[in-house]
Amino acid sequence: SGNETNRKKNKRELAVSASITLPFSADVAFSAFADLPRQPTWSSWLHSVSYVKNDNENEIDTEGNTSSNSVEYTECGIPFQETKWVMKWKKLSFSWKSKVINLQRPNVIEWQSTSGLPNRGKIIFTERVNSRDDNDDDDDNATADVAVPPPGRAFQHHLH
Repeated sequence: SGNETNRKKNKRELAVSASITLPFSADVAFSAFADLPRQPTWSSWLHSVSYVKNDNENEIDTEGNTSSNSVEYTECGIPFQETKWVMKWKKLSFSWKSKVINLQRPNVIEWQSTSGLPNRGKIIFTERVNSRDDNDDDDDNATADVAVPPPGRAFQHHLH
C-alpha cells in the first residue's frame, strides 16, 4: 500500500524540521537564501556552493564563433541551473549536486539532489501578521524541512 511505501522510504532518510523568527521580511530572507553560493557564509558545515557549468553554455556555431548561451532564470530571478554543494564535518567531506524544483517568491524554495549525497528539502518563508496593528516591521518566520540519509547510510555513501 501507499502508506507502507512511505514508511519504508522514511526509514531510509532522516527528516529534520526547524523554524526561526526572522527580524526582516520574507522577501529579504528569500533573496538571501536564494543566493546559493553565499550559503557557506552562514553555515559552518558548508564548504562551498557553486553553479555547475552546463556543457552547452559556450557553443561554437557553424562559422566557428563562440556564443554564450545565456543561463535560464526563473521568474524569481534565480539561475535555473544545477549546483554543486560540498559539506565538511571534522575529517569527512560530502558532496552532491542539486536542482531547485519549486520556487515561489517570496515564500518557497524547494530542492532535490541529482547526484552524490541524497537529500531534499524545502524552506518556507511566511509573513506574520500582527493582530494589534498593521505594522510592516513585524518579524517573519522561516521553516526549513530537510531529508537526508541516516548517519550510517551517509557514512557508507562517503566511503563509495
